[in-house]
This record gives sequence, structure tokens and C-alpha cells, in this order.
Amino acid sequence: MRPRNLWQRLSSALLGSVYPDDTTCLVCGESLPGEVLCPDCRKRLDALRLSGAVCDRCGHPLPQGEACPFCAVHFLPVTARSAWAHKDEARRLVHLLKFHQQAIAADIMARAAAEAAGEMNLCADTVVTWVTMPERRKRERGIDHGYELASRTADLLGLPCRQLLLRRDGRHEITQRGLDGEQRAQNLSGAFSCMPMKGGHVLLLDDVLTTGRTVTVCARALLEAGCESVSVVTATRAVDRKTEL
Repeated sequence: MRPRNLWQRLSSALLGSVYPDDTTCLVCGESLPGEVLCPDCRKRLDALRLSGAVCDRCGHPLPQGEACPFCAVHFLPVTARSAWAHKDEARRLVHLLKFHQQAIAADIMARAAAEAAGEMNLCADTVVTWVTMPERRKRERGIDHGYELASRTADLLGLPCRQLLLRRDGRHEITQRGLDGEQRAQNLSGAFSCMPMKGGHVLLLDDVLTTGRTVTVCARALLEAGCESVSVVTATRAVDRKTEL
């Protein structure tokens, strides 16, 4: 399906949803008549979309004729795409979902993630999954933001969503936020396992791609369990070293 047609389909699926008559913009708080995002915030989100030339491997914005700056430092064993740069309104949406339990933010993020996934020529038998949270953190936050994003994205793509990754109890519960690449790798070492699989393709959803350490560990667990191939889609990604997560 062509990206523009997919965007129209996803827009009609969610932007046409019924919201209360008296609402405010989720991002800036402006009063709106039955809308979840104001026109200005939608316009700014559109400006943050990672469209145009991107790295075939990791999806990082790629100036014409230049080597990928992300792949020069990091290596992803899978193909990845992201919807937005992790800045401003897009970053705000991630925080609303992840730290403020605003599940409605997942609706907007899923719409963008589904469009990014639609450009990857996924197999018909693809299963969607997510990066599993530690149980303690899930209880503290009262929401599994990964599941909220993955399940909504799967619905838009018409694909099944299943929990394939298991978080090993009592270990690796330190948040990745604020850690550098080496610290992230050490923190996640041995953190995930996966039930045995017999081939098939998996689409792994996550909120943010920073160094790629988290999705790499998860993808390897899936592949070692017997999955044939893995693709990764995130709602946002860090596009420079100054990005504040």
C-alpha cells in the first residue's frame, strides 16, 4: 500500500474517532471542540516526521551522499524505522504515555508508527510484539506503555499482537533513561528471554530508539528462540547527541 493511501486510511480510523465535545489539546492544552490535537501541534508533529532519505538499515535521516552517522557508531542486527524525531511535541507524547499514564497518546503514536511500518513490506504472517516492562515498574506506573503502543499499531495494521518477550524476574530493573550505550548494554545483559518459536516474522514496537541497545537485545532473544526475522518500529528516535530523553 502506498504511504499516502495508508496515511489516509489511518487518519480516518483514528482522527475520525469520537472524542468528548469539551476537550483540550493533549500536547499544548488548548481548548478544542472534540479534537485531541490542535492544528498547530499537528503541524509541528508533521514537521518532525522522518520522511525523505533514510538509512536502509536503521532508518536514520540520511543527507544525500553521506554515510549513516548512526550505523557508523551503533549496529542493529535488524531493519528499523521510526516515525518522528524525538523532539518537542513528539517527545511530549512519549512522556505523556510513558510517565503520565495518558493512554490516549498511544493512539496518536500508533498512527504514526503504523505508517512507518507500512513502508517496510511486512510479511502477511507478521506478529507484533513489544519490549516487556519489569513487573515492578508496571505496577508503579499502572500502565504498560509498550503494550498500549503495540496493540494499537497492530490493530491499525490488521496484525495479531502477542507478548513474545519475557522479562526475567528480579533483574535488570534499572531504567535505561540517562545511560550511555555501554551502560545500556550492561544493564540489559540477559534481561529478556522468549518462548520457543517456529519461524515467522516479528515486528517489535518500542517508544524511542536511542542507541539501539534495547531493541538489539530483544531482537536477538527473538531470533535465538527460532523467529525467522525481526523488524523494529519506534514512535520516535534520537537524531543527535543532544537529544534529551
